Amino acid sequence: MNCLRLCSLLFVTSMPLNAALAGETEFAFRPGHFYTPLRGQLIIEWDEDLNKVAELEVPWLGGASGSTFNSDGNLVMTGRLVGNSTSLVIEMDQSGNVIRTTPQGTSTGLGGSYIDYNAATDQYVHAAGDTVRILDGEFELVDESAESLRRSTGVHWLSTGDVFAIDGLNEQSYLFGSDLSTSLEIGSPAAPGFYAGIEIVGSQVYGGTVSGDLRMYDLDTGLTTELVSDVGVGAMIDIEMDDSGNIYTTSGFNVLRKYSPSGELLAINGTGMGGDNIAYFNIPSPASMLILVPAMVTARRRRI
Repeated sequence: MNCLRLCSLLFVTSMPLNAALAGETEFAFRPGHFYTPLRGQLIIEWDEDLNKVAELEVPWLGGASGSTFNSDGNLVMTGRLVGNSTSLVIEMDQSGNVIRTTPQGTSTGLGGSYIDYNAATDQYVHAAGDTVRILDGEFELVDESAESLRRSTGVHWLSTGDVFAIDGLNEQSYLFGSDLSTSLEIGSPAAPGFYAGIEIVGSQVYGGTVSGDLRMYDLDTGLTTELVSDVGVGAMIDIEMDDSGNIYTTSGFNVLRKYSPSGELLAINGTGMGGDNIAYFNIPSPASMLILVPAMVTARRRRI
């Protein structure tokens, strides 16, 4: 274990690790639901129609961006602790307990799809300032790219095991090999306008733009399709997709939108609080469900 990781773990474990349970009924990580960590020390649970289901108070959470779920059913995000400016990768369970942390690397400034999980390899890829990093399931460093980006923001695994990454300041996209040792620069029209939020299904890259456009770029054909236009600056900082192909986006103030695969607006909701990331909970394997179901009574939620 390196010193930076050890120091961060010591810092975290000196704080209360369990989150306060808010409300009268249960908060849980449920299959098919969405979760948005907020800067107000809350994590909100939403159903597939963006109805607010529950919330969990997380006193140690100073800010978060880029969140995903792992095979253990835990939420993993890039974020900060209250009173500390260090960016960390943080794993927490559905009760708000911190499982582990590690430094995120060069400060990025939160805002984007900063982390993605590969269940097949039990590895994470995350943005780390001027590099992209791969971590194993214990947050040990596996590989790191050369320091060639101005600020990495959106990152995502491809089905091939390669990595798609966006340099937010250069408005440039890259394809990295599975060990991050090689990269291919993808020019227009993949990058210009792409901000940070991305979701990838097969060869199709769904990306948000600074002005609030939602575009689909096909890696195989090189063609770009605009699905939604001019929603507003910063409206699509993070993007998720459900199992039916519906697209979910969030703004910097936790305004959530649900779109059909063709770009039709189906639902909108939000809190107006600072929070610019969204994670979709779909259990990777039946074994995970057996672990999670008994634990679903450990938290409480507010009635809506």
